[in-house]
Amino acid sequence: MHTSPSSHEENSRLEALRSYDILDSLPEQDYDDIAKLASQICQTPIALISFLEEKRQWFKSSYGIDIQETPREYAFCSHQAQADPEDPMIVTDSREDKRFAGNPYVTGNPHVVFYAGVPLIDSDGFSLGALCVIDNQPKQLEKPQLDALKILAKQVVNLMELRSSNRALKQSEERYAALSTELEQQVKQRTQELATANEALSDSNNLLSRSNENLQQFAYIASHDLQEPLRKVQSFGDLLKNQYTDQLGEGVIYLERMQGAASRMSTLIRDLLSYSRIHTRRENTMA
Repeated sequence: MHTSPSSHEENSRLEALRSYDILDSLPEQDYDDIAKLASQICQTPIALISFLEEKRQWFKSSYGIDIQETPREYAFCSHQAQADPEDPMIVTDSREDKRFAGNPYVTGNPHVVFYAGVPLIDSDGFSLGALCVIDNQPKQLEKPQLDALKILAKQVVNLMELRSSNRALKQSEERYAALSTELEQQVKQRTQELATANEALSDSNNLLSRSNENLQQFAYIASHDLQEPLRKVQSFGDLLKNQYTDQLGEGVIYLERMQGAASRMSTLIRDLLSYSRIHTRRENTMA
């Protein structure tokens, strides 16, 4: 004996139904074609693709009747969920069935007498609704008709799962596009930062180059200008030593020290001048 689903099971079923994002969606030709085909195969004036929500029964497709939803308490397929949710529910004459005899859709328009519904069961085993056919007179379905109805119900579920997969793919593509845009912005920002850093480095290099050039020019000029007075110091020193050695006495020692220091300084100046000339020629060659 089957009992009504627990509140936890029902909440899980409702969550699964809502995950397909199909409720209150616009009509789609694929679903309408299945409903029409079901009506023609079973030779009934009405065929419905219905989904059972918390308080209503909503129709994704309604062939032969202009209706979008009904209260859940009047939905035939809600009794199916309380029986065996995996088996088709056949009501040959609802007027003789105490579950439906007082249903306003039986006593009033559209005067549902015959009902056959095949549950829409997704890959997780949740019964989300039904593909049903309706007539206003008692009826029996042949086995091939019922088998065809089951096949069409599976196609409805396939369409739903394809819809869900496409939506997930679209969301994935949107996330990828967002990540790509963010990455492009980061690359652009980093490129701008590197360009700014390179520009600053170039300015620093130019400043350093000018400083080195000024320094070389100063060294060249200084060494060149210092040579003349240093030569005079050496010349006068030699003159004093040659002509006044006897008068200088011990002063000759200090004169020789002075001459030695002048000689060393002259060597340093010549080296500095040679370095400046080499550096200048190298820069001219590189230019």
